[in-house]
Amino acid sequence: MGKKHSRMKLLNQSTSRTVPGGVGGLLAITDARQGSHFCAYDGNGNVTALVKADGSGLTAQYEYGPFGEVLRATGPMAKANLFRFSTKYQDGETDLLYYGYRYYNASTGRWLSRDPIGDFAFLKSRKPNLSQTFLQPVSTASWLPRKSGSSEKFVLLGGPGCLEG
Repeated sequence: MGKKHSRMKLLNQSTSRTVPGGVGGLLAITDARQGSHFCAYDGNGNVTALVKADGSGLTAQYEYGPFGEVLRATGPMAKANLFRFSTKYQDGETDLLYYGYRYYNASTGRWLSRDPIGDFAFLKSRKPNLSQTFLQPVSTASWLPRKSGSSEKFVLLGGPGCLEG
């Protein structure tokens, strides 16, 4: 007899049921065998627990090391849930975390490839300390200078909205 596979449905803040909506954006997971679960997070957007949607209690708990390695995963949904550290997909066979453009190995604390935007990002900015003033939500986003009156502004392109500073 063939092995039954469990399918998961994901619900995130962007109302899409296919791809989670960023760090801390995953709202619920529905597993064919285990039912629906809500996600609980720490301050960094790491999934720390799953709670059964019907209120019957915790179904998974996670603890992470400083580089994202899973130190402890307990509960019946602990292995079935593949969205853990930084709310990123973690491959069940290799334990690599997928960040959209490249993979991260939490056990070594290293990326498997270079950042696709390159090493020069924010190193030679026209404004001093720009990297300390603004956050870059997506590595492929870019800052464009824009003149506004007498002051120079920068506009971030490529993010979910448009940030100015």
